[in-house]
Amino acid sequence: MTDQPNNSLNLVTGATGLLGSHIVEQLVNRGRRVRALVRPGSDVEFIKGLGVELAEGDITDQPSLDRACQGVDRVYHSAARVGDWGPWSEFQAITIDGTRNLIAAAAEAKVKRMLHISSISAYGHPDGKGLIIDETAPLGRSLYHWSYYSRAKVEAEKLVWQAHDDGLVAMTVVRPSWLYGPRDRATIGRLIDSIRSGKTKLIGSGDNRLNVVYAGNVAE
Repeated sequence: MTDQPNNSLNLVTGATGLLGSHIVEQLVNRGRRVRALVRPGSDVEFIKGLGVELAEGDITDQPSLDRACQGVDRVYHSAARVGDWGPWSEFQAITIDGTRNLIAAAAEAKVKRMLHISSISAYGHPDGKGLIIDETAPLGRSLYHWSYYSRAKVEAEKLVWQAHDDGLVAMTVVRPSWLYGPRDRATIGRLIDSIRSGKTKLIGSGDNRLNVVYAGNVAE
């Protein structure tokens, strides 16, 4: 995604979120033009301070996506229903149907490439201790019924790859692990509060491993 001219226009969905805001920041630092899709009433203080164009809309609102994609060369799609809890209808509407809506808008606007942010959790729970997993590994292995976040990410990827294979939009997919960093409103803050209040529960033997990655590094 680095071969574009400086005057090309980049659309970022989920631009006020953790990874999305870092993607916006990286693009601006590289002198790229950025249009940020922002929901009405969302906190835009940080990205507005970067001097980017704001496009009010929602991933579930097709007309707003159609407008946001006009004149865009590349789309960075980081909007999704984040978290492990909540009704499946929200994961369906935002992560799955929202991705479908964006693909349709990008195809209609003849966007050159779309970068879709998936998740390492889309792999599910493959069997095999010490198993090395790369991008050829199958998705959705042994997922729990209530793993709504992971299930939605798998279904969204299916839509993305189908659109790629059909020639609608050229696609790139990345699958980062658990993100942390500035502007994280989903997990780390709650975890710190739980530790400070003494309410944190130790799960497992204490030597469990967790893949974490800094959001700024993923964006870079």
